Amino acid sequence: MEGRRTFKRTVGQTDSYNASYKHRDLGERLADRITAIPIAQNTPITSACGSLKTALQTHRKWICENATTPRLKPVIRCAVAGWISILFLLVSQLEEFMGQAGFLIMIAAFISPPSDSIAATVERELIILAFVSIAFGWNCLAMKVGSIARKAIVSLASTSDIYAGRYIEAVPSIICAVFLCVGSSSLLYFKARKGPGPYLFAAFLGCTCLDISLTVAPLFPYPYYSIALATFVPIAFHSAITIACSILIFPETVNTQFKTRLRSVLIPLVDAFEQQPELLSRSRVAPDFDVQPFTRLLAKSEAALVPLAASVRLINRDVSWGRFGADDLTKLHQTARRLTVRANGMAFFFKIMDPFSENFPSTPGASRAGSPAATPYQSRPPSPSPLHEGTPSSPKYPSSVSSRRRRHQRQHSFPYGRQNFLFHIALNHTQENAVGVFESQKYLNLESRFNHPENDYFADSAMNLLGTCSTDLLKSSADALRHVISWLEKADSNGLIGFQNRTPRESWEEAIQQNENAKMSLERTLRDFREKKRHLVLDLYRPAFESQQSTDAPPHRYLFQCFVYQYHIMQFAGQLCKMIEEIDRIEKIRRHPRLWFPTVSIRKTIFSMKWDRSEDPNEDGDEDPDMIPGIDLDVSEELGAARRRDPDALPPRHRLQAIGILMHYFIVGLGRGNTVFAIKAGVLTALLSLPSFLPNTARFAYVNRFVWAIFMGQLTLSRFRGDTAYELTSRLLATFLGGVVGMVMWYASTGAGQGNAFGLAAVSAVCFPFFFFIRLYAPGPPMSKIIFLFTTQLVVGFSWQDRHIPSLASPGAGYQVAWRRFVLVSAGVTAAFLFSFLPPSTTLRRYIRMTYATTVAEIGQLYCDILSHANAPTYPEVRDIANNLTAIRTKLNRSKILRKHVVYELSLQGRWPTERYDMILKVQLEIAYLLSHLKSVVEHLEPAWAKAFLRRTRFLESDFQGVVLAVISLVSTALRTGTPLPQITPCPLLDRFTSDKNGFNAFRHNAEGDYGLPRSLTIETLENEQYLCFSVGVATAFGIVTRLDKLMVATKELVGEQYHIHGVGRSRPGLPRVPTKG
Repeated sequence: MEGRRTFKRTVGQTDSYNASYKHRDLGERLADRITAIPIAQNTPITSACGSLKTALQTHRKWICENATTPRLKPVIRCAVAGWISILFLLVSQLEEFMGQAGFLIMIAAFISPPSDSIAATVERELIILAFVSIAFGWNCLAMKVGSIARKAIVSLASTSDIYAGRYIEAVPSIICAVFLCVGSSSLLYFKARKGPGPYLFAAFLGCTCLDISLTVAPLFPYPYYSIALATFVPIAFHSAITIACSILIFPETVNTQFKTRLRSVLIPLVDAFEQQPELLSRSRVAPDFDVQPFTRLLAKSEAALVPLAASVRLINRDVSWGRFGADDLTKLHQTARRLTVRANGMAFFFKIMDPFSENFPSTPGASRAGSPAATPYQSRPPSPSPLHEGTPSSPKYPSSVSSRRRRHQRQHSFPYGRQNFLFHIALNHTQENAVGVFESQKYLNLESRFNHPENDYFADSAMNLLGTCSTDLLKSSADALRHVISWLEKADSNGLIGFQNRTPRESWEEAIQQNENAKMSLERTLRDFREKKRHLVLDLYRPAFESQQSTDAPPHRYLFQCFVYQYHIMQFAGQLCKMIEEIDRIEKIRRHPRLWFPTVSIRKTIFSMKWDRSEDPNEDGDEDPDMIPGIDLDVSEELGAARRRDPDALPPRHRLQAIGILMHYFIVGLGRGNTVFAIKAGVLTALLSLPSFLPNTARFAYVNRFVWAIFMGQLTLSRFRGDTAYELTSRLLATFLGGVVGMVMWYASTGAGQGNAFGLAAVSAVCFPFFFFIRLYAPGPPMSKIIFLFTTQLVVGFSWQDRHIPSLASPGAGYQVAWRRFVLVSAGVTAAFLFSFLPPSTTLRRYIRMTYATTVAEIGQLYCDILSHANAPTYPEVRDIANNLTAIRTKLNRSKILRKHVVYELSLQGRWPTERYDMILKVQLEIAYLLSHLKSVVEHLEPAWAKAFLRRTRFLESDFQGVVLAVISLVSTALRTGTPLPQITPCPLLDRFTSDKNGFNAFRHNAEGDYGLPRSLTIETLENEQYLCFSVGVATAFGIVTRLDKLMVATKELVGEQYHIHGVGRSRPGLPRVPTKG
């Protein structure tokens, strides 16, 4: 069937590998039958059926992918937990015990279902309980302080008088409002500070408890602690139910989850490697030469590393039964991460071989008035530019003398008044001139130098030879990956290996033999490739070297490019051998299952719950643009290390000055993004809760549940206007649909109109599996799905309470609850949307720009760390370079999700330059990967070859490193401040990088010192594996330098240029003059 995965099995493997895929047939057959239903023509229902069929076909992919037994187990577990939760509402004794806010148990059931492993669920629920407990204590404190401020305590007040607002006093209401404002601000600050993760829902539930309790407390003429307890008890019951269901119903340990997620990393790699031989056999200029399927599979594999890292974080806290413990499996995660990076190195080879993707930066679209308007003459058609013209990008800081002079001249050239002059200025901003002209001129010279009349022939010949020599290793690697995946699948069972028809000893011995066979087969193929087959690519150069006419050899870059692919495939196979060897080791020492306990202490577990990357990269939530999750920003304390200084103050000399500096940091911190957002959220909360504190509107606010508007306002308000605007539409749609579905559930179960416990339980039992399937697997923002689902439960829960626990403040049932819910949600989200425009206001446009500035700066730091490690391998690393590079890539990939909300921002600036930010994102991701490749290369170079590599690439020259770091600093600063870049910069760096024409040689013939390496190049030197690593390092450094040039041009395209010097840069005779204005 189309889209179904099929894998070849090696000898000795069983059918257990394909067991998980048999379950996909059920989902696919179901979807086929549904979408194949014949539709009668010319009938009243034709249109409706056609729309239904189209919708089913649209959602068929994600439904089929998740309609498997392993994926349905969490759905069943969550549905059972949700059904037990609704029983707490249906059983009158439990409902009365929970109190007026018993509906919170249903909200919490859909906000925090037991969909994760036991350890993750317990951790999340403990965090929720901690936050709700703090909110409970804060509520009680507010009520106590408010009661002290009351003029009189009336213990026997009637309920009607209380809800009529007759006991509301000014001072207790102000106290409750202040406590509500401060408490909500603190929780929402924590939410913004930590970002998406286990703290997100805990903060929201804590805000819910504050909203309900502190808006009701002023109504009572005495401290009404019961309402605070009523918000705590349902959530406590929810946590108990969730933890119990995660343990008792299809329990999933972190150990098992780790193996499942590791398979998700490896399975796309199998498909990717199976595509390689056919791809290498095609010409790079052929129409069917398409690398996108390969790169998409690699992206899918790396995306699976994010949830795998979340499992690794918790695996040491897991309690599980099985053969393998946390320490046994952790090493497999490190190896899997290296596999994905090495596979990306193979993709880098296709990028540099593709003539349409690896061209030098050409003159991009125009960006700023004042830049030269004409591009220099080109001797050939320009390279395809990813930067488009015509996007408005007016300069924000036209403060140069030349711009003032031009503005003065334009002002005197319009006799029709200032209005026409301003209109002309507005139009003039859309007429952007070219940027990067001088870089383009130099790149034209470089391209002419690197151009060869037989480029296509040499490139296709090299690729064909590469495909011929690599096919066996590619196939052997794919077979080894299938073996590892099969082992992971069999190791999921709690038995020895999972065989039921053999004795444990036979199963164990067979598993050991399979591991050894897989390892020996891959090692044999890798050894053959390393010693013989990889030399096949030298056939293109062998005649020239054997005749000692190396000057007649094809350009060295084709050999270096082939070496890039060979290096990464050898490293991939080597890491895969290590993985199988590790599997074989733990198989031999772990023959029998046992009970594994956490390997970290409780104290370390509590104090190590710091912010971590979310398991879901698509999860919505605020995130600090100045922080990269997973990176420790502490700097080295080594003498002479580069450190930041305060430009406005000297270091403190005594304790009083140190205390003053701390106070200064605290005051300055109040103006930072997260703090400002928290203050705005607190003010919004106070304004939305104002009707609950006024005697004339208190009853109306309580009866109509104004607390929904308060909570939705808090939930919708984000740090960035684009997120708030997007959430406005998504919350309204989700609430409307949730209200409709909730009414359907209620009226389908109500029977005679008063509500039927058995009917509601039956309807919920039918609906909840579908609800949680949508909650867990449907595409789209998680919060929108949550709003939709818990709106259905609010309608059902309040309707049930209205019919069985009637009160003076009952909102009604069914339709009455649904329309009140929709109206109040509309009020809350609209208030948050309007409030987001009030100063200080932050846009997603600025967030994306600041994020990219932060990642560029961190890339520069990691670049220095890698070169420090290459120059002094024994130098202690301050940072975990591999983890930090992964964190940067995760941060950049997450920005793709947030950028989708930019279109919802209302801005007077005009259209957002999407393509320009796309280019900056793309180049930064490529640099991050290349730095990973560079780190790998320097680790495999011997000291002499490492010194030669650093000299060849000029990485030891302070002059060259100075301009490289200057470019990184210029780009980061320009992105952070929006300041135009100088028209003349150190770029192109490639001109400096290739100033010495070394060719195949490791260094110049006249260079001092050869580190014991041969000065004359022979075919034996080319066959040396150290020369291969050296060549890969040079090619990787070349890629980093060219992408830094691209990053500079892309940033110029975004922020524009300044400091024009007329006549500079026309180095070639016959170049046309570069005109300027004014």
